[in-house]
Amino acid sequence: MAITKSYKKASLLIGVLIIVGVSSAYFSGSFTGQSSESETLIVEQTLVDSEVAEVDSDEYSGDEIAKETTAELTIEKDPILAKEESTIEENTSSKISPIVTKEVINEEFKKVAVVAEVAEEDQVTLPEATKKLEVKQSEQLIAPTSQPMAEQKVKKVENNVTHLDPFNLIISSEVDDSNIFEKYDFGVYVNAFNESNGKIVEGDLQVYDNVRSKKISTIKTHEMAGVNDPKNRNHSIRIISSVFGYRPQELSFSLNDPSNYSSETASSAIALSDSVIRVNLHLERLKAGDIAVMWKVYFFKDAAIMQSRSKPELQDLFNLMNENPTMKIALHGHTNGNSHGKVIHLGELDNGDFFNINSDKHVETTGSAQKLSLYRAETIQNYLISKGIDKSRVNIKGWGGKKMLHDKHSTKANLNVRVEVEVLEI
Repeated sequence: MAITKSYKKASLLIGVLIIVGVSSAYFSGSFTGQSSESETLIVEQTLVDSEVAEVDSDEYSGDEIAKETTAELTIEKDPILAKEESTIEENTSSKISPIVTKEVINEEFKKVAVVAEVAEEDQVTLPEATKKLEVKQSEQLIAPTSQPMAEQKVKKVENNVTHLDPFNLIISSEVDDSNIFEKYDFGVYVNAFNESNGKIVEGDLQVYDNVRSKKISTIKTHEMAGVNDPKNRNHSIRIISSVFGYRPQELSFSLNDPSNYSSETASSAIALSDSVIRVNLHLERLKAGDIAVMWKVYFFKDAAIMQSRSKPELQDLFNLMNENPTMKIALHGHTNGNSHGKVIHLGELDNGDFFNINSDKHVETTGSAQKLSLYRAETIQNYLISKGIDKSRVNIKGWGGKKMLHDKHSTKANLNVRVEVEVLEI
């Protein structure tokens, strides 16, 4: 009976000594880069079995754990175990690195404890828990750089941006535009700004297949827009800017290599990631001799009264003239054909109700297409005067249907109805 008890006691002490010995080998191999996978797994399993790995690293330090282990070793040893213990100590002490510190021990215990927690929570073996933990840590390390720019929102450029720093784009972590990349191959963000003062410019841009000259889509400035690869020989597109008040320009580039762009201005393209491209459009104001069409100024039928949706482009014209106090322009009115008919226009006593077709101050009469086109140019002139622009800076001319762009019966006949702005002086 005494022998049996001694044997059990000896077995218990052997187990404790194995824990210490193998742990020392684990730390030594870990610090010197020489531990084998099997040794690591043995140490981890032993620590879990002995409940050391369950120690909360925030409550216990490495010193306290060491004290508990030392206390276990002070148990009176059976003489039978002397030789085995001596052999274990010789084999392990020679491998322990002399530079092991309390901080290093703490970190190692924390790592083993985390693996044990993962194994317990996910009901997996220690090797599987170790692999899962490594994968998770790897994903956390690469997430900031691997997360597609496509899934990030690009905030609008601030209005106070200057020409000295026109590309001050701020990337937000808000994923507001991620759905774009479920439908499109690329995201294109166009930073358009007035080259003379650096202020941002809002407007629509046309995107074309650069090889087939086929229109792909219309996109807006300062918004992330989705664009699909046209699958031409260069994978290239052409962006055409015809924002009112600015000289037209084109920028061509390859979607796969935006740095390979072509532009007659300082505009450029740059890849922010594999799928996001930023285009920087340096927009130049109209100069003397330039002509721009006010495509977004709309009139009621047979009238020189504008629809309210014309206000944004009218404001753009005012801004253009306000920025250039010496600028003089001519407004050219055009119609679709030269027929006579009813004409509604502003009266002499009109209160400037430019957008209300039902005003009782308006005058209704009959007249030629040339007269209607003149009245329409005059309406825009009066609008500018109401905003503070001197009348001497705005000439008007009515052409009727003498300068139509398309046949009056064609599907594009509506483009004949327009008002052009010609810059006479700067």
